[in-house]
Amino acid sequence: MSDANVAVTYSLIYGFLKQQSQTKAADAVKKAARSVIVLKDDFKLEGPPLDEILQMNPSMEGSAALAAIAQTLPQAMTLLSSAPASQTERPPPTSLGCAIAALSDTEGLGLDDVMLLADFLTSNPNEAVVFAHLGQPLWRSSWAQRKLAAMRGNTQS
Repeated sequence: MSDANVAVTYSLIYGFLKQQSQTKAADAVKKAARSVIVLKDDFKLEGPPLDEILQMNPSMEGSAALAAIAQTLPQAMTLLSSAPASQTERPPPTSLGCAIAALSDTEGLGLDDVMLLADFLTSNPNEAVVFAHLGQPLWRSSWAQRKLAAMRGNTQS
């Protein structure tokens, strides 16, 4: 599936969840979609919403439902392509950018921890590369806790 199709699918799901007041689920979709599309809170996709597409024929198989969703793609593509450049164009990812994104998703860190580690990663590009490539959430969390302990130990001495 192309990025454009993925973007439209995320948009439809996000719009449906917001319409149903499922804010936590919508926020999770928004977070998952951020590598493909920036979903704004006030984003409105014209055309039938996801629930109407799926209710067109309740016995519809999954592939037929996707075909119905695909019918909205041309209009959605027009909407997405007319979005401001700041929403559709992003610079290529860097190790620092990937590390900061991973850091913000690391469990067990407060805002102060994230800010302290972000400053550390900015000042230590090799550490940013290491952190960005740690493959498991537990590894990133352990790394972060060790670095925080070392930094706090150095400042308290």
